[in-house]
Amino acid sequence: MKQVRSVSVLQLRNDALTPQPYRTNKDHLWEAMPNCQKTDLKLDGAKAIGPVTLKQGPGDGPFGAYQLQVAVTLSNGSMAYFEPKLTVVNFTPTGPASGNAPQAVGLK
Repeated sequence: MKQVRSVSVLQLRNDALTPQPYRTNKDHLWEAMPNCQKTDLKLDGAKAIGPVTLKQGPGDGPFGAYQLQVAVTLSNGSMAYFEPKLTVVNFTPTGPASGNAPQAVGLK
């Protein structure tokens, strides 16, 4: 079994997504989304953890849509990319105090 060296989350605003030319390569493996922002996560045993910041755009209103893709570096240096997932973030404060963290909706 291959060992995981590092894990990252690639993020891209949904409106910046090009028509999926990155989808899969000749071996039917996912490729990295182009022009995305990368956030490295910390490995904690069998989990990868860390904060990912999604910024509200000027035309978003209370919701913003993003594509998130997990990228894994294996111990042999090869990369593996997972299928990008649409995530919608509600930027409306969730409680009486302002500044509460946005809540992601639609995650599975």
